[in-house]
Amino acid sequence: MAYFLAGPFTLAPEEPPIGTMAASEEMCKVLEHSIFNNADWFLQGWRGGQSQWERVDRENVGGRWLIERLKVFNRHLYTNNWIFSEPTRASLEAALSTCLRRIYISSQQRYLVITTFLDHLAPVGRLSVVATECIGDRSLPEPRIPRSHDTKCITVSEKVSNNVGSFLVLLTLKEAHSTLMAILDRAEMDIEEQLKNQQEAKQEAARAEKERIDAEAKAENLRADIWRKYQSHGRTLLEKIFNYSASALEDGEKDYFWVSGDRGAHKCIMSFYEFGKLKRSLDIREMSERGFRISRTGLVAEMWRFGDEKQSFQTIVSGQVIERLQQAWTLAFRECPGKKTEF
Repeated sequence: MAYFLAGPFTLAPEEPPIGTMAASEEMCKVLEHSIFNNADWFLQGWRGGQSQWERVDRENVGGRWLIERLKVFNRHLYTNNWIFSEPTRASLEAALSTCLRRIYISSQQRYLVITTFLDHLAPVGRLSVVATECIGDRSLPEPRIPRSHDTKCITVSEKVSNNVGSFLVLLTLKEAHSTLMAILDRAEMDIEEQLKNQQEAKQEAARAEKERIDAEAKAENLRADIWRKYQSHGRTLLEKIFNYSASALEDGEKDYFWVSGDRGAHKCIMSFYEFGKLKRSLDIREMSERGFRISRTGLVAEMWRFGDEKQSFQTIVSGQVIERLQQAWTLAFRECPGKKTEF
């Protein structure tokens, strides 16, 4: 069968052909290419306004091949559209319908992939699987959209845009099939590489997440172990004073507590643990007894500062316990005398 393409101003079927119309079996062979087994890739959507075909033929090999084919016959693509003659359009609809019925029988997943691919070749319904009154052999075996009970038909517009319509032209033109299959072969390798990279990225993310969870569990176990050891012995007077200053609790809290003489240090060296980690140490003997103050910071209503101008710590406690803390710190300096200064 002769294949006719006409420019936008010459729609007459007597336009000289630029090749041979592919038979239905030849078109089916293209649509049965293993690239369409990659359901995840085709059905996951795309970004940036690209059509599915533009994702497949990223370098526009098919479009460039068609332009060169037109030059051979001294023809030109006058606008950004391909225009099918009526015989070509009707034959393409019939061939696609035949292929899709066959594909549906062999694999409903492949059928879903290919009809989705065809649906999105050209926006605004230039090529679509639509619910309409079917004529001839264009009807498809089952509705593509499960909730619809309408019969589905393949419909091809007489005009398709160049960037996405080139797939239809390549599919219809027998001489283009070797180029089209090469494009699909190359795209399939690219897809396999993309899916491999995505899988590796998922595995790496899963490993990182597992490492994070394991690290958090390890840290939590360590915090719990440190707290158990801390609770296993009675609180010293200094620990009670510092804990009460920090939380109004003499025994401290699981995530916030002070240790006197940690790891063999002098009892006057106080170590503060936060979430199981040593955050800071403070030597009471280095404080100035005369310079020691308990004062509001002014930043938060119940935020208090304990210490002199060189060594101090801040915490939030109720103002009702401050009088008790004044007396407690007198006892702390009896245990660990601070620096003596004249003022």
